[in-house]
Amino acid sequence: MVTYQTVAMTQPVVICNNRSKDFLKTLTVIIINIFAAIST
Repeated sequence: MVTYQTVAMTQPVVICNNRSKDFLKTLTVIIINIFAAIST
């Protein structure tokens, strides 16, 4: 899906900008990306 690909590309930027603030949220999105890739 385009959504997952876009999120995957923007994740490193989010990690660099506010690493401690949104770390858990970012980690959750990465896990969702992994499951999405597996199910595809």
